[in-house]
Amino acid sequence: FECIRHGLGYPNIRNDQVLIKANMFWSNTPEEEARTWTAQACIVPCPETKHGCMPARYSSSATLGSKCMELALWNGFNPVFNMQIGPKTGDPAKMTFDELSDAVVEQYKVIHWEAVKMRNIARTIEEIHGRPHLSATYEECVEKGINAFERREYGNNWLTSFIWMDGMDSLVAIK
Repeated sequence: FECIRHGLGYPNIRNDQVLIKANMFWSNTPEEEARTWTAQACIVPCPETKHGCMPARYSSSATLGSKCMELALWNGFNPVFNMQIGPKTGDPAKMTFDELSDAVVEQYKVIHWEAVKMRNIARTIEEIHGRPHLSATYEECVEKGINAFERREYGNNWLTSFIWMDGMDSLVAIK
């Protein structure tokens, strides 16, 4: 019910009153366009107009939530890449449950911050070099002859964590 109250959620139940206001507030979408929203990608409400579509404004970062749990269990060391990629949060064998939970949160913070920095670098490159194929799908870009990333379109700044529940399930199993 919490998801529905915020206007989103699975199953795909939408709350127009909430989503229209949210698009107007968070994405600065004019009311006329906010009223024509459509669910793009997984569940992202976006205006269905020539001014916006999902590919250019996907999440700022997308990280693996279960990886944060793994990193906490390995003191920030990634056994797959055989290198230290997260902060050293301590030996999990010597931690209380609360300390381990805090270590997982610390790994989340660092991984998301690094992912956002990388996405910001990518956005800068996209603005400089353009995205011609994407731009060709935007009516406004074709009309004005501009790059999709020059438009400063409505967008989201979401931080997405995939398979995050696996990490939480692991904490429950440990508890």
